[in-house]
Amino acid sequence: IIIPTNLDMLSVDGTESMIDLINIVKNEPRLNPNIKLLGILVTRYKRTLSTMFHGNAIKERYPEHLISTYIRESTRVQQASNQRKTILEFDPSCNSAKDYENAFKEIMSKLK
Repeated sequence: IIIPTNLDMLSVDGTESMIDLINIVKNEPRLNPNIKLLGILVTRYKRTLSTMFHGNAIKERYPEHLISTYIRESTRVQQASNQRKTILEFDPSCNSAKDYENAFKEIMSKLK
């Protein structure tokens, strides 16, 4: 499982709830003891005091799960969505597309 999250209070709370739920499922033999959290992926990242604060909180609580590549916020992502295309199809040279590619590589390296 990869948990996408923004760095705001409600999203961080939701991320913590998801991790709690994953642990419940993992620890209940009748459910899925093989479930695994591959990482927490920060999306729509924009550097502000608030995002830095919440980013540090996630780093402190879940350092082993945080994917180090943050997906930067971009109007190109919204434009791609409006065109019903992925950002890699719409504008593979934009920062967000590069971020997704780097995050993918990081995730794949965890699977090896």
